[in-house]
Amino acid sequence: MILREQTISFSTLDKSIYRGDFHKHEYLKEKLYREECVLQSLEAASDREHRFTIEEIKKNGDDSDKVGYFLPLFYEKLLVRKCAKNISKAFPIRSIDRERAIRELASCLRWGPHQSVYRVDIKSFYESINHLDLINFIKESGRLSGLTKDILIRILNQYWNAGGTGLPRGLEIANPLANAYLYEVDEIISKQEHCLFYCRFVDDIIIVSSGLPEDNVYKQFKKSMPGRLKLNTSKTLVLDKKHTKIEFPFLGYSIEVDGASNQDTKKFRSVSLHISDSRLKKIKSRIYKSFEKYLVEKDFELLTDRLTFLSSNRTNKRGKGKYKSGIFYSNRQVDSSKSIKSIDKYIYALIKNDGVGPIQGRLVLSNNEKQKILSINFENRFNTKFHYKYNYHRSKEIVKVWE
Repeated sequence: MILREQTISFSTLDKSIYRGDFHKHEYLKEKLYREECVLQSLEAASDREHRFTIEEIKKNGDDSDKVGYFLPLFYEKLLVRKCAKNISKAFPIRSIDRERAIRELASCLRWGPHQSVYRVDIKSFYESINHLDLINFIKESGRLSGLTKDILIRILNQYWNAGGTGLPRGLEIANPLANAYLYEVDEIISKQEHCLFYCRFVDDIIIVSSGLPEDNVYKQFKKSMPGRLKLNTSKTLVLDKKHTKIEFPFLGYSIEVDGASNQDTKKFRSVSLHISDSRLKKIKSRIYKSFEKYLVEKDFELLTDRLTFLSSNRTNKRGKGKYKSGIFYSNRQVDSSKSIKSIDKYIYALIKNDGVGPIQGRLVLSNNEKQKILSINFENRFNTKFHYKYNYHRSKEIVKVWE
């Protein structure tokens, strides 16, 4: 059944064209051109001599230290997208919902007299996957169709022959391949007797185990890791009668645990959730870049639209379904809006001091403009789940400064 769902045909490729593609490539709205594009994808799939056009892009946004790659030709991107979907179907990820994972983790941490918490991440995960190990993994997989394997090996060999290492960050196959590579590890650890909670989002991993003398979950985890992957120094936290307070970040949240747990008296620990420092820093960085860009563009309306975008929520379409995102829906598990208040304080400092850092003294705004900016209150909009929707083209204009 899994292999049958991986068929690469005119129909399956056509269904892989998303709503946003019609905005980026308006020629797809014409049936004739769309069909020609799908036929080109089919031809590239069967042509073993086909060379993909892989271009490098140096990011200048939040991940400026990382090199990304993209496919400028849409028909090639369409084929790679279908391969990515095939991998995801063949290797379904456990607990892919971030909010659900945080809720389950918080619930787990509230009870149990003994617990060991392991925060682990893999050092340069994408870049450190050995190409020979990955090729062997793809070839030996009984979950992937023959054509999917062939296309993956062709594009990866081309990337490596051009000097690339590990997985091509940015291409749609990178993330599902990374997850597939550790799929067996996920299966082994989640089934361990003393494993109370296990969650992995790409290379960000947390394990909660019983902490009992016979608990060897973490040893088994290290033993199960594919060769040549190295773990960054992991953080081990213990919860028992002597150690009653811990704090650690995970998936954009700062998790604080306080108090001892005693199942006999039904006493549970207190678990508090806040926005992590790294997530707050990312939001403030985008605010700063918005003001910095305003000094060049002198477009006050675009500046306020960027601040409104960051402080609001929106409903997005994904395939046939919908999902919500924004200041509240991306941080909905936090216990209070206190951490959001620091964002408003940051904007106030920007306005009061005519900018901060390198732009201090350069930000000249009228009193009316200052009042309009200060009326964009992040804490209030978080609490009220404030919604504001921009059309596709305006949204692209808004976010390009952060890319």
